Amino acid sequence: MRIADLLKLEFDAEAAKTHSYFSAMPEDKVKWKPHDKSPNLGSLAKHIAMLPRFGVVFLTTDSMDASGGPPALPEYAGRSDLMRTFEENCTQLREALVNASDEYLKAPWGFKADGNVVEEGPRAAMYQLMCVDHAVHHRAQLGVYLRMLDVPLPGLYGPSADGPWQPAWPKSK
Repeated sequence: MRIADLLKLEFDAEAAKTHSYFSAMPEDKVKWKPHDKSPNLGSLAKHIAMLPRFGVVFLTTDSMDASGGPPALPEYAGRSDLMRTFEENCTQLREALVNASDEYLKAPWGFKADGNVVEEGPRAAMYQLMCVDHAVHHRAQLGVYLRMLDVPLPGLYGPSADGPWQPAWPKSK
């Protein structure tokens, strides 16, 4: 099995979990935030929806220079926009994975700031760290927000206090 095939399996499982959290978001609470330094619920969700596009950068370039600092958080424009944005970005990421050979995924990828390398490693590892792990981190934040708003949470890696475990892959027939 190719490295990209394994990365796609994991990505698809994580995307399904993220979709379930997006579906649970209360539309009347998208401006809510737990602290003044925190993004609001809608902006956090939109950021998560944009992260697969960031993954495409890792899978289609040799480096990225973040000299301008982090981008502003995107504005939430409703659940249908959130879901459409997420699905479009997921589709682009899956296409980039299909085109990634093992050799390409083993090649170095560099994260730079002002021309200086901040982090460098094999493209697959950098993609995992900066795209998948980054998305899981922010999805966990989203889960805390939802819990604080008393929204029932689906089980992601086992049952939650509110729901059963969602298997990552369909059962074999």
